[in-house]
Amino acid sequence: MSHCHDEHDHHGHDHSEGAAHDHSDDITPALQNHVYEPIDFSAINTLNESEPRAGAKVVQKTWMERMDHEPELSSDADEQLLMHVPFTGQVRLHSILLRTSDTSHAPSTLKLFINRDDLDFSTASSLPPTQTLELPQSNELQEIGIKRALFNTVRSLDLFFEDNWGQGDEDVTRVSYIGFKGEWMKLSREPVNFLYEAAANPGDHKMVSGVGQRLGSDIGGAGGSHAAMATDGVYTRHDLEDPDTLESKPVKVTVGQGSEQSVYYVHETLIRTCSAFFDAALSQKWGQGEDKVVLLPDDSPSLFADYLSWLYWGHWSRGAGGLPQVFAVLGQLYVLGEKLLDDEFQNAVMDKMSQAGGGRFVRSGPLSEFVDILYAGTPAQSPARRFVIDFYVRYGAADWVDKSRVGVNVEFADDLLRAFFNKPVGEPKVLGADYYHKPQEPEIYALGSEGDSASSSTTEEPESCLW
Repeated sequence: MSHCHDEHDHHGHDHSEGAAHDHSDDITPALQNHVYEPIDFSAINTLNESEPRAGAKVVQKTWMERMDHEPELSSDADEQLLMHVPFTGQVRLHSILLRTSDTSHAPSTLKLFINRDDLDFSTASSLPPTQTLELPQSNELQEIGIKRALFNTVRSLDLFFEDNWGQGDEDVTRVSYIGFKGEWMKLSREPVNFLYEAAANPGDHKMVSGVGQRLGSDIGGAGGSHAAMATDGVYTRHDLEDPDTLESKPVKVTVGQGSEQSVYYVHETLIRTCSAFFDAALSQKWGQGEDKVVLLPDDSPSLFADYLSWLYWGHWSRGAGGLPQVFAVLGQLYVLGEKLLDDEFQNAVMDKMSQAGGGRFVRSGPLSEFVDILYAGTPAQSPARRFVIDFYVRYGAADWVDKSRVGVNVEFADDLLRAFFNKPVGEPKVLGADYYHKPQEPEIYALGSEGDSASSSTTEEPESCLW
């Protein structure tokens, strides 16, 4: 199996390259998953840079210029630097490429934040980062690995160089190269990184029992291959008029890694109709005789199987356990929909959230894991975040504070505090599930009392209200 990439993606060294190395023969290598084209260079902003636009110039260096000392980013008033890097597409970040120096000017601590446009030095110092990296003191090109699961839906990245190796005695931090490795997809539905396999044959993979008759509930689970293909008479929830939808050539989707990896075959027309991610990935022109394969190494096979179950039948099996466990799974499914750019699936998950607990929510206690999952995998204005904030304001109790105190998500706590300040007089409501659907943009907070403008369309709690 080999990689098929955009022309700007290259292959290169995984780690260090010394300054003395001759790079004249490095035209071809570059980086296999070099994320360069989707960077919005004109919108890069760096706080405390000594020279205007120096940060943007360092990021804009090409792979061939990575060992050049100039241009260089240096701090001004003190050792801290805060850089905001927006992308024109959705990025799955794998690692950070960095070249500094072996002097006290080299940065020591790097904090990463995703999908924020409101950071300054105060908030960057007080908010919990997506990840904190301790940087070595080196003048070699460093590839610094990150926790990929936290960086699957990156639309912007903030890099906070908090201190340097001067340990308080050096006010100037210097950086000569910043780059990124990962995968990216243009949100304009054009193709980018994915894999292909020449002449893949579904007959080479084991099928789930009963697939010859219909798509069954045994799709899913770790390991092996699973056929997400329907035959005559099988109903799909989308009820597409084009009969070719379920007769289109299947595409192969490989999900997960190692022993947990699973393979699925899905009708191309169906999955492209529903997922903008797959539509973009599969719009690439394929060579004759090649079957299409999309690789999702960082995703869960069981969650993807739930997605396919919804794709074909409009439902998936409810997870076992109490409300915290059920909501943790629903949060993961919602984030999967965010990655796959399938608003309709996210709306279906939102409907499940509204139905999951009924009146038991009052006794459920804080849903800390659910909160962490949503805040790690959704953008700031996500309707799902609005949902959980409204839920906490409506049903939260004083004893939830002690239960949530350890490891509380600070970004969530900030949103919750704002919601309480904005809460109108009277008994708040959590509005109907439709209110939290995509793609509409809800008001800042959905809470309202009878007669309040935020809920003026429902002077009495409608049947569709969540609880």
